[in-house]
Amino acid sequence: MEMPRESSVHLLQGYVCKPETTRSNSSSGLTVKTLRWTAGSLAILIASVVLTGCGSIAVNNPNPSQASNGAGSTSGNGTGAGTTGTGSGSGSTGTGTDGSGSTGTGTTGTGTTGTGSAGSGSDGSGSTGSGSTGTGTTGTGSTGSGSGSGASAGALAVVPANALRVDSIQALSNWKADYDSATSGPAGSARGASSLVETPSLSGAARQFTSDYTYYGGERFHASFGNDRTSKHFLYDVWVYLDSSISSVANLEMDMNETMPNGQTVIFGFQCDGWSNTWDYTTNAGTPEVPVDRWLKSDQACNLQDWTLNTWHHVQVEYSRDDVGNVTYQSVWLDDVEQDINQTTPSAFALGWGSSLITNLQVDGRNATSGTSTMYLDK
Repeated sequence: MEMPRESSVHLLQGYVCKPETTRSNSSSGLTVKTLRWTAGSLAILIASVVLTGCGSIAVNNPNPSQASNGAGSTSGNGTGAGTTGTGSGSGSTGTGTDGSGSTGTGTTGTGTTGTGSAGSGSDGSGSTGSGSTGTGTTGTGSTGSGSGSGASAGALAVVPANALRVDSIQALSNWKADYDSATSGPAGSARGASSLVETPSLSGAARQFTSDYTYYGGERFHASFGNDRTSKHFLYDVWVYLDSSISSVANLEMDMNETMPNGQTVIFGFQCDGWSNTWDYTTNAGTPEVPVDRWLKSDQACNLQDWTLNTWHHVQVEYSRDDVGNVTYQSVWLDDVEQDINQTTPSAFALGWGSSLITNLQVDGRNATSGTSTMYLDK
């Protein structure tokens, strides 16, 4: 049987945040590092948040009142015992030296000193007799143990307070849907639609994405949200809700595109790959003028079929670019568990687009026959 194609990299336009604009993020209750960001957050896929700018993302406990490490008592006690030393002697008034036991010790505890009783020699006559030295065996103390308590929370990507957030992107009215022919070619097809719904939702207005496909077809949903060529550092932040129809989905792709000052477009492509069960990222294996877009597999696991159904999942992806379009994929967080990617790769394409930022959500089919899927994005 012919294997399905991987989804293509989506070269689409978008809209961006204003540089050097700031907004306080104090309402989050998080302690963050003060870093210089020009940011644009995406309330996109699921009330997602995309942040652009410079610096790195602080990782903190989501609840400042909780200790990140358990702290508790370290008291303990130990006991030690030495066996009795004995000595014998012959001659007049023979004597034996005292037996001794070394001190028993316990980890974070104390061991009692081992002791040995004096050896004695029996009375005799003649020259002075000598008694052999009595010895005591080493005393041992039981290991002291300490219990500790204090919540240990998962790491979160925390947005600096001076980053601009672009929220509620899922609520934008310019969402569109297109079949990605690179997923299955002329043998397959896909179609999709999206709309705002109250249930399920986190904000009261989640976006529902439905798609139908044949022969592994992939449907791409996209919306422009900004107009910025200078921001370089982004945090893609989204909440995703899956139901049982996810069994017919192979890949879930979450992208962002940005046009640089030189007119080339950078593709920040990222997906949970259901064929290899890894997080994948995009690269341009050619040149900006003659691009060859490909997926590269990371060494970090991701399997959509393992995600709990009918619940919200938090996805955050941190990436940045340099002046010529080399993209560094730093980390991905799934339900606040961090996975390090730490890969840099060329990802600039000379497409002739204007200033823009865009976000994409793509759902690729898992079956050679047909299938349907429904998922939701919200904050």
